[in-house]
This record gives sequence, C-alpha cells and structure tokens, in this order.
Amino acid sequence: MFDKLKHWTMGFLDCLPNNEMESCSDFNYYTRDTDPRELPRPKKYPSLEFPSASPCTPSDGCSCYNCRELIELSECPICTGDYQRGVTACEHCGNVTCWGCAARLPDCPFCRRPRTAARNTALERIFSKLQVPCKPSRLQNKKLDTHQEEHMCLVKRDCTWRGMLADLASHLEGDHSVSVLVANGITIEIAGFRSKVKMSELRGRQYTISLACFASIFVCNISLHKKRLRLLFTGASSHRSQKFGACLEVESSYRVMKGIMPVSSQCYKHKELYISCSSLLSPWRQTDDVVKITITIRPIS
Repeated sequence: MFDKLKHWTMGFLDCLPNNEMESCSDFNYYTRDTDPRELPRPKKYPSLEFPSASPCTPSDGCSCYNCRELIELSECPICTGDYQRGVTACEHCGNVTCWGCAARLPDCPFCRRPRTAARNTALERIFSKLQVPCKPSRLQNKKLDTHQEEHMCLVKRDCTWRGMLADLASHLEGDHSVSVLVANGITIEIAGFRSKVKMSELRGRQYTISLACFASIFVCNISLHKKRLRLLFTGASSHRSQKFGACLEVESSYRVMKGIMPVSSQCYKHKELYISCSSLLSPWRQTDDVVKITITIRPIS
C-alpha cells in the first residue's frame, strides 16, 4: 500500500520543475484570491474551457478567456448593466457598482455598510475606451462546437450517458445526486471511524465527491469495506494531453500519510489505492477516532 503510493508520488515529482515542487495548496489556472465580501455571480457550473493560446483578435469577435472575463467584469454585479453611465466604489470594501444602482442603494450591497456614492474616475476612463459588446450580443445563444469530444459518466460503469463536458455536471447532479463543487481541493471527515470499521464487515460505506477545476471535472470514490479504505479517482478534461494528480493526506490521531495518486481519464483503466484501516487506528486507544482525507487536484507536466 505505502510502496505503491510512494512509487506514484516519486513518479509525479520527477515530472515537476524545481520551482513547482511546493505544497499542494491552491492550483488554479485563472482564479485569484477573491474578496470574501464580494457578491458571487449567479453561475451554477464553472466554465470548462482552457484559456486560448492563440492571439487575441478583437476585429473577428474574439471569444478567448481574457475577453470573456473582461466582458463580465465590465458589468455591474447588481443590475448586470454596463458601467458607461459611471462607476462608484465603496470606501470600505472597494467593490464597485454602476452610478444608477449606487443612487438607489443607501448601503453597500457587499459589506452592508452605509456609504456615500464616490466616483471611481480611473475605472471610468478604462471602461470608456473598451469596445465591449452590447447586452443582447452577450446574451445570445452560443454555437456548439461539433468537434468536441463526448465523455462518459464518471460515477457508474453501467450508465449509458454520453455527452459534452459542459453537460457532465448537470448529469451528475440530476441523475446520480452528486453535487459538483467548484474547487480543486476538499477535506472529508469520517467521524466515528473505529465503529464504522467494525461495521464494515457487514455493511460497507461509500463516499462520492466531485470537483470542477482546471477546465475539468473529477470524481473521487472512497469506499469503506472489509476494514479497508479504497480510493479511486477519475476525471474528464477538455485538454486531452494534460495529466492530473491528486495530492492526498490521510490523517488520524495515530498516523498521517501523504502522497500523490494519479487521476485516470478513462473509467475502465483506473488505478486504485487500498489503505488498511488498522494502520490508521491506535492499538492503545479504544475510543472512536476521526479520520480526515484531504484531496487536492493539481496538473502534472
């Protein structure tokens, strides 16, 4: 068990440059640390497209990642209108709204503090020079790419669903009741671990987690059966040549195990990791324990 995880980990670390061999804390291609006071935009599922490496061509109606994000940033988060009528900023949290919304709202919609409408002339000059499409153009239906590859269901082998990557999240949630979390990491806590290990001889337990990051969707299956933990990772990505690994940290009050496990892009050619539950339980304590499994997805060169 430990030799297999060590072998996978050393194989992944050999693929990384020296400047990338840091702890797996946050690996996102395009997101930055956002202000926790910022009002989230109404997106049900994340964008599952990689930033285009081709040069930007505004004259041809460029739809690269930077241009799409710029269009969203040029919209007021309250009325989704443009900032052509003026930009106001909160003196407390720094978030901006259009002049019309600021005149109607006595308090800041982000930090809820009373404020006076203060113009942000620097942003007004920037938005006045941008060639931003009109709102009807932004809301028109997007044409489907006929060259996109079809993906299979990542949860069950006998599921007959096939479709585009952008529709996979809704399939997992609607047909398999698996919520897709927009993040590249998660921590699972299994409380009462000793009692559940004893019951696993008669009845097993299964945990299914799905993460959306790096223009991909990943599914982690954790099962507890016959006093063993089984971990299996599968993923569907819009970039076929990109490989991914899952940084694992399995922690109990008795032992901590760390390593990197490969993420398979095919449901039928996956790699499994089995962990003996006895290696996570203290032989000197008979009280129930909490086992934490921290998972962080990261790209591997």
